Amino acid sequence: MLSVGRFFVGAHNKKQDFLVDFFVKNIHKFQGWELHIVGALSNNPVDIEYVAKIKEKIQGYPIYLYINSDLSQVNNLYDRAKLFWHATGFNEESDRFPEKMEHFGITTVEAMSKGVVPIVINKGGQTEIVNQQKDGFLWNSEEELLEYTQELISNSEKRETIALNASKRAKDFSVETFYEKNREIFDVL
Repeated sequence: MLSVGRFFVGAHNKKQDFLVDFFVKNIHKFQGWELHIVGALSNNPVDIEYVAKIKEKIQGYPIYLYINSDLSQVNNLYDRAKLFWHATGFNEESDRFPEKMEHFGITTVEAMSKGVVPIVINKGGQTEIVNQQKDGFLWNSEEELLEYTQELISNSEKRETIALNASKRAKDFSVETFYEKNREIFDVL
């Protein structure tokens, strides 16, 4: 399992602490699986403390942090991953605090482009990217995150089918598709 996003506190933080807690709580259901979390970290003392607490939590578990990794390492992790988790907006009120949701979710599209199945929160920009159970999963609760994760862990055929669909869906967000859609709009004018 892979999660990619900056390490920071407040605003639309990526909830890596929740993902770690969730993985640890359900580790007996994820036998043979690892959680890899990638993100940039600033020099902000609050953010550094946030990562220090995460580092304490992961001791003794198959959870790995990659801080300020270069692009080749990030791409290598995408290439090896099977599932992509995203939790920005978890336990936040999207109607009252939309700024705490993921805006677009470029890391979700990046994962999908590599054939990694997204299991992402059903909030913010994620809802415009993932088509439920076709090219990924949108979860509303911890129970759904667990259900979808277990389903894909135990059913590699389904996971591979959805991964292929995810890869195709990611092309809808490519530069080429962007130019094509813009040409269509401007040709009408």
